[in-house]
Amino acid sequence: MLSFLFSLLQFIYLQPLFSSPICRRGLTRTTIPDEAANNGRLEGKIIHYRIAHYSRKELHQNMDEMKLKEYVDNALRKAIKLWEDVINVQFIELPHAKANIEVIFTTFYHGDKYPFDGKGNELAHAFYPNDIIWHGQIHIDDSEPWGPNGRNLNWVMAHEVGHVLGLAHTNDDESLMTSHYQGFQETIPKLHPCDIVAIQSLYG
Repeated sequence: MLSFLFSLLQFIYLQPLFSSPICRRGLTRTTIPDEAANNGRLEGKIIHYRIAHYSRKELHQNMDEMKLKEYVDNALRKAIKLWEDVINVQFIELPHAKANIEVIFTTFYHGDKYPFDGKGNELAHAFYPNDIIWHGQIHIDDSEPWGPNGRNLNWVMAHEVGHVLGLAHTNDDESLMTSHYQGFQETIPKLHPCDIVAIQSLYG
């Protein structure tokens, strides 16, 4: 039962969580790593994205409303560009209509079967392209202290975009798709060569 649940979505935790597919080094572009296996892909050469529900200002008193919105927007745009730069897909922001990738800041019970747990532990979760109901959705725990002096939203957003594009976790701590939170160390997220091989195996 647990293996079935974890096949539906991937979680980010502050501490190591569970054994994940290994992202092997030295893969050629034609080799499909475990990282990209059996999770589907978003169809089409144009993928739309948006923030469907922003972080609530009252939960983040260290930033005013406009700065918080700008911080969230920039984190998603940087995450999208990171992946867009290495694949044959165009991403277009669509702020006022339903999009292929939708980011929702929320807390505790929020409609799916995976409620958040408050501050600490789980930071976010995302759903693979082959999830019939929730595909393309990224849910971010708004109980976390997001911001320049808190949790690294740039890293979390880039990681979760990888999931909604079809990538699973890896056991390689140098990979953006590692199951270990790396935001404490990495101010600017970057793709490991195995991340690039995996995403190009799905999107070219």
